Amino acid sequence: EAMAALQKSISEQGLLHPVVVEQIGENQYKLLAGERRLRSIKAMADFGMTFSYAQQVLDLGYIPATVMQNLTELQRREIEWEENAARTDLTWQEKVKATKALQELRGIQAAETGGVFDLTALTKEITGSAEVTPQQKAQVASEIKLAEAIEKNPEVAAAKSKRDAEKILKNQEKRQEQIEAAVRMELV
Repeated sequence: EAMAALQKSISEQGLLHPVVVEQIGENQYKLLAGERRLRSIKAMADFGMTFSYAQQVLDLGYIPATVMQNLTELQRREIEWEENAARTDLTWQEKVKATKALQELRGIQAAETGGVFDLTALTKEITGSAEVTPQQKAQVASEIKLAEAIEKNPEVAAAKSKRDAEKILKNQEKRQEQIEAAVRMELV
């Protein structure tokens, strides 16, 4: 559904933003940002549909790209995060993964400069707030925890909403605590 809407937009309005690639060899590129745009344009090309960019109709098989070179891993991850953060149709899973990715980026940057990761600064960046409330900070910490759980826990990953995922995770943690308490009682 979202892909069809993107194809319709590209067909009617043209491509507004080129994909971002990194040149990794002669005539070899790695996609860094714009996967949905690329898939939409490929699908359109399969049906012989053309599109425009900068008010020019492009030949089938061509897509405008911003070409980057010699990027560090940190720069690659920053580009990917910026692309995902700009999307408005993120699922809750994508949103918490984006929060976790930004946390990892800021942690790497802090380590490279001899600094320390700061959850308050991260929360300010995500919320756009000059002042951070304890609730906002807890929310960001919860999103990071959920992103970690998604990677290992299919039940959490399959939850329909972030709230459902938090309930599942809390119930699993509670069950684990009960099991550990029962084991401790048997050992005494």
